[in-house]
Amino acid sequence: MPEFTETMVTPLRRTVALVTGSTLGIGLAIARRLGKEGAFIAIVGSCNAAKAEAAVQQIAVAGSKAAPHIADVRDAEQVISLTEQVIRDRGAIDILINAARVWYPTSIERKKLLIRHS
Repeated sequence: MPEFTETMVTPLRRTVALVTGSTLGIGLAIARRLGKEGAFIAIVGSCNAAKAEAAVQQIAVAGSKAAPHIADVRDAEQVISLTEQVIRDRGAIDILINAARVWYPTSIERKKLLIRHS
């Protein structure tokens, strides 16, 4: 695949992509690619603002634009607030990628977490 240059056509220019789970792994890779194609990226992490900001910086280094957001996608109110904020800031959400890993601990996992953190 050829390297991206500023003189290449950016097919997603003027689009807004909201990518959940985009602070690491597949979500971050998708966000970076959409950014290279010209989209503005709404980075969404579940709880770590520093990771979200680091993802924004990675996208900025590649010449793309992004903004960090924190929302627990398991919480409908947070998702509504997130989407309203992105629409207020950017005017629309043109692309939605759900790459967030959702984890619901079982009772045994909860006990392990309590023991580990006590």
